[in-house]
Amino acid sequence: MADSPISALPQAGAVTGAELLALVQGGITCKATLLQVLAILSTRCVWDRNVFNNSMGGVISNGGLTHTATNSGIGNMVLASRANSTGKRYFEVRMDVVTGAGTPTVGVAQSNASSAQVGQGPVVSTNRNSDWGLLANSGNKYGAGTSTAYGTALAANDILMVAVDLDADLIWWGKNGTWFASGNPAAGTGAAFNTVQDAVYPAITNSAGSKATANFAGPFQYAPPAGFTAWDA
Repeated sequence: MADSPISALPQAGAVTGAELLALVQGGITCKATLLQVLAILSTRCVWDRNVFNNSMGGVISNGGLTHTATNSGIGNMVLASRANSTGKRYFEVRMDVVTGAGTPTVGVAQSNASSAQVGQGPVVSTNRNSDWGLLANSGNKYGAGTSTAYGTALAANDILMVAVDLDADLIWWGKNGTWFASGNPAAGTGAAFNTVQDAVYPAITNSAGSKATANFAGPFQYAPPAGFTAWDA
């Protein structure tokens, strides 16, 4: 039955996880169990929960990497599933649909952040409820509820780059291979904010139909700055 289509194969019985799958690794075809694959999927970073009520805060699709708003006006902030507290980390977010409300707004947030939009909450508090964001429709940086000129607006299919130095409390954003405001994450200069403390999660706010797709693990559209690794590394 080597040449049979999948639809012609016999129906599987109860799946235990010990079933074998064919994979290509380093150019070599090899085998792995279903449990091995599921172990990777269960630990990777994906869009996860609305910080207000632990719901999805919209529609999450594409294996957990695409978030689409389902409400009008500014929606509630959604955190990803994995936080980091040390090291130099990098991830990308593709703008699928950008709206006039400033969304998608993309950045990072502490565990207790409960703002309606990324960047709206306080900066550095004992409650660990701060967040830092980039407004897609203007390119402004957004922190403690204050929008400040920083970069340029993003449009559909633009790639937003995010670099966070968690050891030095720094964050940068860029677009399509160029860092905003002459920032240089590799050199540690020109950061948008120098107040990113404690463990933080990637965070997004979508509203009125805005939509974005994250890449936390790579391979990336643009190479991470020297010394930075994937958020999921």
